[in-house]
Amino acid sequence: MPRKPRPRRVRSVSKQDVALLVRHLSDTGCSDEWAAVMLAYVTGARPCEMRSIEVEDNLVTIRGGKKSRKLKRGADRVLLIENRKALKAVTLAAERLRHTARSDTAIRDALRKACRLLWPRRTVQITLKSLRHQLGANLKASSDSPQHLAYIMGHQSTESIDVYGDRRKGEGRKLYVAPANDADVERVRVSTRDARYGRSHNPVAVDFVGGVSDTTPLGRFIRRWERERGS
Repeated sequence: MPRKPRPRRVRSVSKQDVALLVRHLSDTGCSDEWAAVMLAYVTGARPCEMRSIEVEDNLVTIRGGKKSRKLKRGADRVLLIENRKALKAVTLAAERLRHTARSDTAIRDALRKACRLLWPRRTVQITLKSLRHQLGANLKASSDSPQHLAYIMGHQSTESIDVYGDRRKGEGRKLYVAPANDADVERVRVSTRDARYGRSHNPVAVDFVGGVSDTTPLGRFIRRWERERGS
């Protein structure tokens, strides 16, 4: 039998689309989907990893999903977030998903319906993996080492980062995560092949300490969540 072609997927998400999606999920009371989008947007966490996320001070621990027996894929990581708004968004979102009784499938299905309502003419819609791909693009466009990139994405090898995102889609974006200062990045295997995305380009702006405007997806998320919690 001939192999079926892979379904088309959205591999880059504009800041405007993220902002519109966050606002729509907030206005329609889709808190679980809202939280999942925030975690994927900031940390690139897989849906199967989101409920295990732990935050202590400014360190975010993510237990890796998709681990193989021989540890050739999937890895735990500890990420540093020094941006106050981004850290608060991740903390609130992780807390929300940790206590929800809904399944990952239910959350993904509801997110798919929300995207169809927002963009009915699009044949391919944004998913949580689309946001992970966008983070991969942002990382590729930065000047960080391939081992750091693979560590942040939860990969065992630098070769795996090749399939995530197009660095041209990440130019000019900001990063909110970095490996923790004591992270064992050297455990990431270095591929013998040169990375396909190359290194000859201008790095993106990386901001770990600056503020976040109330008009950004993070700002909207925080502002609405604080109103709901009465804080």
